[in-house]
Amino acid sequence: MCNKYIRIVPTLGVRILHDYLHHFRKRAKHPERYPWEERWGKTQKTLRSLTRHFHMDIRVEGFENYENLNKSGEKALIVANHTSFLDPLILMSFIKEPLLLVGKKEVEEMPFVGVAFKSISGVFMDREDLKQSLKIILECSNTLKTKKGSVLIFPEGTRNKDAENTLPADYHAGTFKAATRVGAPIIPIAMWGNFRGLKTKPDYKSLPISIVFGKPITAEEYKDLSSEELAEKVREWTISEIERLKKFDKKYFEMGEQKIPLRKRKRDIFVRYDFDEMKEIA
Repeated sequence: MCNKYIRIVPTLGVRILHDYLHHFRKRAKHPERYPWEERWGKTQKTLRSLTRHFHMDIRVEGFENYENLNKSGEKALIVANHTSFLDPLILMSFIKEPLLLVGKKEVEEMPFVGVAFKSISGVFMDREDLKQSLKIILECSNTLKTKKGSVLIFPEGTRNKDAENTLPADYHAGTFKAATRVGAPIIPIAMWGNFRGLKTKPDYKSLPISIVFGKPITAEEYKDLSSEELAEKVREWTISEIERLKKFDKKYFEMGEQKIPLRKRKRDIFVRYDFDEMKEIA
């Protein structure tokens, strides 16, 4: 882990280190002094630079499922599989609207990541403390009920350290109560390739990362399901999507796309988003 953190330092560049020292820490210490939207926007600009520095070739599918729901004024519980501590930072780099991020307690002490979480009012859950965990779930429910923002959480509880060879761990049923208590929709996300972001010695010039936003699961659809059944339903969908994304990943390498720098890429079969304008590009 230390080697991974060390690699961040030369990779981040002067601008990102400047933002970290002069903006992230300041906003993390006194978030009440700055509007949530302002803090989110500032952090997002930095994270976009981060994805470029790490040569992340991010492919997003189904983003309209989130956008359309958000445009309607609804807020959702967003749940995703977890393979890297970069997962929330990658999602933050292109989701414009502020989200309430929920991370495990250990994230708070992580260099860069912990401060980034705090700067946008992220909250930390201690799964060993049931009373504290319930308090966080209630805070998430209130955020959804008041439509202040959507909530992003990783229901596995911790990252899968061997994602290439193992399936996502069981999803914690209690996670979904943040939505079911108030009848909020749930948007599942499946991600693949994020674990490549911190390779100590990357052997390619483009890192393929695939993200799929599923269709919202409405209160009407899950009203007859127990929390356990709902958790397993979402996990099964995620596993199915990951298997599909693995096929895309294999094709990516067979075509030699990993050897092409992002700035020189010319192709028309992989859908990506332009982070500056959020338009699909070929």
